[in-house]
Amino acid sequence: MQWQVQLYRLLTLLGASLLSLFGVSKILVLEAGVPAWGLLGAAGLLAGLFGVSYGPGWIRRHYVAGLKGTLYLMMGGFIIYAAWNRFGGSYVGALLLAHALLTLIMWAGAQSTRPVLRSAGFGVLVTLAAAVVGPVPPGRALVVILSVGTVAAVEWVIIRAFLSYRWQLRGHRQGQLRSITENVSDGIYRSVPGEGIVYANHAFAEMFGYECVEEILQIDPDVLYHDPKEREQRIEDLRTQQTFDEHEIEFRRKDGTTFTGLLSGTVVRGPEGEVKCFDGAVTDITEQKEAKRALQAERDRYETLFENLPTPVARSTAEGGKARIADVNQAFEAVFNADASAIEGRDLSTLFASGPDEEGPLKRRNPDARMLEKKIQRAEMRRQTADGQRDFRLQVTSRMQEDGTPEVYTIYTDITAQKEAERTLREEQTALRRMYRITAKKGMSFGSKIRRLLALGREYLGLSYGFLTRISEGEQEIMHVSGSHELLHQGATCPLSEAYCQKTVEQESLVSIQDAPSEGWAEDPAYHRFDLGSYIGAQVRLEEKTYGTFCFASDQARSVPFSEREKTFVELMAQWTSYEIEQRRDKERLQRQNERLDSFASVLSHDLRNPLHTAVMNLDLARESDDPVHLTDIGYALDRMSRIIQDVLTLTRSGDIDPEELSPVHLPPLVQASWSQVDTAQATLQDETDAMVRADKRRLQRLLENLFRNAVEHGGKEATVRVGDLPTGFFVEDNGPGIPADRREKVFDEGYSSSHDGTGLGLSIVETIVDGHGWTLSVTNGPAGGARFEIEGADVAEAESSH
Repeated sequence: MQWQVQLYRLLTLLGASLLSLFGVSKILVLEAGVPAWGLLGAAGLLAGLFGVSYGPGWIRRHYVAGLKGTLYLMMGGFIIYAAWNRFGGSYVGALLLAHALLTLIMWAGAQSTRPVLRSAGFGVLVTLAAAVVGPVPPGRALVVILSVGTVAAVEWVIIRAFLSYRWQLRGHRQGQLRSITENVSDGIYRSVPGEGIVYANHAFAEMFGYECVEEILQIDPDVLYHDPKEREQRIEDLRTQQTFDEHEIEFRRKDGTTFTGLLSGTVVRGPEGEVKCFDGAVTDITEQKEAKRALQAERDRYETLFENLPTPVARSTAEGGKARIADVNQAFEAVFNADASAIEGRDLSTLFASGPDEEGPLKRRNPDARMLEKKIQRAEMRRQTADGQRDFRLQVTSRMQEDGTPEVYTIYTDITAQKEAERTLREEQTALRRMYRITAKKGMSFGSKIRRLLALGREYLGLSYGFLTRISEGEQEIMHVSGSHELLHQGATCPLSEAYCQKTVEQESLVSIQDAPSEGWAEDPAYHRFDLGSYIGAQVRLEEKTYGTFCFASDQARSVPFSEREKTFVELMAQWTSYEIEQRRDKERLQRQNERLDSFASVLSHDLRNPLHTAVMNLDLARESDDPVHLTDIGYALDRMSRIIQDVLTLTRSGDIDPEELSPVHLPPLVQASWSQVDTAQATLQDETDAMVRADKRRLQRLLENLFRNAVEHGGKEATVRVGDLPTGFFVEDNGPGIPADRREKVFDEGYSSSHDGTGLGLSIVETIVDGHGWTLSVTNGPAGGARFEIEGADVAEAESSH
């Protein structure tokens, strides 16, 4: 309908212009015929109708019909006026021209010849009526009527031929259009008021879930809408607007499910503006809607993640090839103490700077283009934060927005703890390598190794002092030390009760103190004595017993607790020290055994040679003389050889003693038994002991036998031998000549003897048995001047409890 309005506006304007020209020419040349006022009046009327066409909507809707009616009235008036003037020559020409123009105007936009027949018939009938009624000669009236009819007939033939051609062309175009609609993916349909859908393509039927187009043509179009009122609204829109494009509507399929489609429609009207049909197209956008919803959901997730992520994040967009910061999250503002408004709009490269006046490593490489091309993914840097310098991993990721421009997210991940752990691990590995080199270095003394380990531990732990202690009988002695402290120096001793190491010994496990006063040490004697703010120490154990401690300390408290790695480091040092001391003891013990074996070989090769030679000589004499006295000498030599062999065997078997072989031994019965096994002649035993010691009974008896034998051999046959108790052991003394001070150390050497009948192994056996028990042996002179042997370090109290 709109195009018809535009067409008639153009014809109205054209007609008004022509009539105005004719009217003005009439005035200028004063030519007889149609008066100028009539032409100018008709031109004014047409101009008025042109202006009215831009009025309110209801006027525009009836404009075409109103214009046609006006033209019919103008034509009728003109015919009557020409008949009143007897159809003069100029009037007849104007009449024929006006009739021809009216027929053409009525045909404009028509789809058939009916408007042409109506306008031609109107002209002939009005001319005939005017000729009959008016003062027109019959002959002239007949000519005029024939002329009007001829013009109408010629126009009808021409217009009919043109319409026939247009109908053929339209049919061809409709065939092409139908072929096109059957091959498009959109649903195409046509509906006629009162009839429903009269045409639909296969895509339309499939879209709504129908097997064929015939099913669509038989249903009520309302069932295709989820809300039937939606169809009524769209029809009303077409009646008033002629067309509409892409209205989003919820449609219903045959199975009851719904989908979202875009509906576009247009109305086809007849010659009189009546609605003939509605043409429409439906595009299924369900997948697009789902994709859009998914995209929106993704954007919402991005936005939620962006706002709530505890890690600082900056969002940037591309502007002219430059990445500029568009927004930062709350974590970014909090961590960097920055205002989002002050950051927005800045170049993204500023995020790569390590400080306000320092270029970051990526800034020099033009990061904008690289980030937009996804070539830069991550970097590590240190940034100033509200909490000081922190290490971050800067990760850059981007995604394409709907408009095709990249959106870049720069994520800061705090890796300070990870970096610290890496630094700690490197320091630990370095310290362990150094510890290994120290402990494995050949040719270095044990003391040098300990001092270097203590220095290494001080450096690794960040403490001022390191020391190795020896714990014995409730007293702590500093064996080795690193660092300068007036009370912590080599050889310094103190009661264990006043040392930090007391806790280490009591717990039998590593003890660490971060801040002594705050951990309850303020009133401890150790704190008052040494005034150490921090301490860490582990036990050094030897043969399942506490040897001492391996410790580190400082005057100041530590800001952080000792880590598990640091504790393990100290424990490793303590364990190595335990192992090394045990190895040294085993080595010394093995060396003593080797020396003893050398001595045994010397004894066997030297001491056995004399009695053996004596026995051989007496055997030869006995054979030659048959004198029994030689047999006595042989027996004496063999007896001496037997005692030498027995003493050597005792030495070889009196070394280390298994703790499982120890048991409580009551001394008085054992003293009597031992005395009875020795050739004591007229010697006297004074047994004043009542002690119970934990010992190997067989070896202890051997020890007493050798001491008794030594007392009788050196004190005389009438010597008095006295046995008494000591706080941690016992003593054996005689009233003989004693042992000079300068010879007391030599009496324990294998083979040493002041008697020509002795083997020189007795006291060596005593020393070996004492060492095997872990006791101590000392020799001095007793009150009577004789030799006094003191054995101490025995477990007397435990033996008494067992007894």
